[in-house]
Amino acid sequence: MRGILVACLALAVAAPLGCASEPGTGPGPADAGGEPSASDCVVELPDGSVIARPIHVQPPAYPPEAYENGIEGWVRVEGTIGPDGRIVDAAVVDSSPPEIFDEAALSAFRAWRYCPPSDRSGQPERIEHQLRFQMGPAGSSGPS
Repeated sequence: MRGILVACLALAVAAPLGCASEPGTGPGPADAGGEPSASDCVVELPDGSVIARPIHVQPPAYPPEAYENGIEGWVRVEGTIGPDGRIVDAAVVDSSPPEIFDEAALSAFRAWRYCPPSDRSGQPERIEHQLRFQMGPAGSSGPS
């Protein structure tokens, strides 16, 4: 596998969540082997908004053409975390350079799984979510 640097940043997170180095691994209570409780699944921010905890992260594949040409960039994606923890309605919000990394970022984002979000009464809910994927060849400057 080619050496690449792919970093992801969750926007508006209470604590750094980061990317896992291997598909299927990542932060979150389910990685410890147990079933997460409802209180483990979402974090309420001081402004009252909530974010869900990822339990499976998938780094985007680095496009071969971008690798061969040493192109770096980023993609901000958004979507809804459904009651089952899967991403639905994923879309690119912005990217630079445009379109080069969009499909790779969308594909990776759709593969992420989150602890199923619920409201305070335990009822399943949907949460809007954004991520920014920073992409570049190994040795690049990393997240911006």
